[in-house]
Amino acid sequence: NNLTSKNNDIDKFLLNNKEKLKEKNHNLLEIYKLYCGYAGTNYTNIVSKKYFEKYMSQKIPKGYVKNNKVLKEYW
Repeated sequence: NNLTSKNNDIDKFLLNNKEKLKEKNHNLLEIYKLYCGYAGTNYTNIVSKKYFEKYMSQKIPKGYVKNNKVLKEYW
């Protein structure tokens, strides 16, 4: 279904951008902007920022989020 494919797209993006995400701690907006750049050339549907943030907050354990940034150690 559509939701599963959206989530798979996000997961694929995260996998393909791991090295970049490991460089520093990123906030969700920065990660979303990276996702949009990646999705623009790879996917037909780009999820909304709200959807992206909700998915990421469910995916990333609280211990890896500090000062609103995802710690690079998570990746």
